[in-house]
Amino acid sequence: GQVLINLNTDKVKFDIGKIDFEGGKNLPVRDGDIEFDKYIKDFKKGFRDFYLIFEELNKTEEFKMLLKANLYGLKTRVLFRDTNSYASV
Repeated sequence: GQVLINLNTDKVKFDIGKIDFEGGKNLPVRDGDIEFDKYIKDFKKGFRDFYLIFEELNKTEEFKMLLKANLYGLKTRVLFRDTNSYASV
């Protein structure tokens, strides 16, 4: 990202550099921090399994009707940028 360098001098400018963010509170914990790297394969498998089930369900008319009945008129919001981009606005 772009960082400010030479702050408080007459040579202040923006340059490409590393930006450090404070850690969020969105990581799992259980009796202390969890090393989530150990669970990447499980996460991918769970996502893949769910996606395949959803893909099959989506082929049925019953499921499409259920979605329309429950989601019709639902207010949504559209994000045009990723979360980090919004943080820098």
